[in-house]
Amino acid sequence: MLKPISEAQLKQYNFLNVTEPEQAVSDKYVFISSKKIVKYMKKLDWVPVKVTSRAKKKGKTTEHVQHYIRFRQKDQRPVIINGDELYPEVIFRNSHDRSCSASFKIGYYRQVCSNGLVVAEDEIGVSKKHIGISLKEFQKYMNNLIKTFKRENKVIREYQTIEMTQKDKVWMAKEALKVRYPEGAPDIKIKDLLVPKQPEDDIDTLWNVFNVLQQNVLGGGYQYKLDNGKKRTMKKITSAKIDVVLNIKLWALLNKMYQRVQNRG
Repeated sequence: MLKPISEAQLKQYNFLNVTEPEQAVSDKYVFISSKKIVKYMKKLDWVPVKVTSRAKKKGKTTEHVQHYIRFRQKDQRPVIINGDELYPEVIFRNSHDRSCSASFKIGYYRQVCSNGLVVAEDEIGVSKKHIGISLKEFQKYMNNLIKTFKRENKVIREYQTIEMTQKDKVWMAKEALKVRYPEGAPDIKIKDLLVPKQPEDDIDTLWNVFNVLQQNVLGGGYQYKLDNGKKRTMKKITSAKIDVVLNIKLWALLNKMYQRVQNRG
């Protein structure tokens, strides 16, 4: 399980010590201090448990790169939904080089497979006015995001009741592969993508099939052949940005699959 990151560990991340943006940004750029966000969140008992950053580009320094911070409430116990242990998390995204705007999203850490999930729908942007306000006002702002966990918990419970047919599973696996390879997926065996890595996921519900695909599509390790006959292996996603982007798209696919089953009646 992810543990809170100490102050000493946080100091190792250059982008958490930045007080001004990269020189190349325009005068209209609004600087949002990630260090101040961490300070505010900790005062609200949300502690950082994971920090990742985008690989720096040539000529760039590490303190301005796009980065992600996952927060979890201090001493939080998991939300248990039909036996599935989930830790609600708040994901903060920011950069100091205008490569992305600052924003918050909600997600879950799934204990059984150590999956970091990101909910597709809920995102709140961060502007200069949010950083200049009092802690009390910032708390109200965060509550607008955090209260959505209750709704998502209910949705997950519903997903756990949806039984998937073999045809449903194959369709969803093919769509998940398209998420990973939008310009054309390699010839990876769909049946392999549907093999669970944990016995707890050997259940054909929408929720379990989704988690199997999320873990396998992002984790990689599957062999395929190129047109010239050479073998290649599907790589594990290691980029912080791509991991979050794909997680968001896979969650959207989860919702799409749910609607597809509901429309079928």
